[in-house]
Amino acid sequence: MYKTLLVCAVLICAPGTWADQSYTITYSQTELTTQSGVAVVHDRLVRAARNYCPGYLQMKSHSAVDACVSGVVEDLIAKIDQPMLTAYAEMPESERDKVLPMLAAKDK
Repeated sequence: MYKTLLVCAVLICAPGTWADQSYTITYSQTELTTQSGVAVVHDRLVRAARNYCPGYLQMKSHSAVDACVSGVVEDLIAKIDQPMLTAYAEMPESERDKVLPMLAAKDK
């Protein structure tokens, strides 16, 4: 069974027309039962946030774009409310790169 998370966001970092947009993420509960599945869902969240947030040309600030993406990802993770996903998101990216190949092997 797939779940679709539709969130209408009003972000301080993305005023104007972007505040009226929404983003949709589709994932299955099964994906959230393995570390590699959690990584795949997290990647979808980041891609959706990047598509949702205005780019550098509109915002004129890399830090504002990064803040928008982070805010959307945090919002989606909170709405999904799954401990493994939350723990994965809180892990530094440098550790994710080291841990992910091992986790994927364990999931098989």
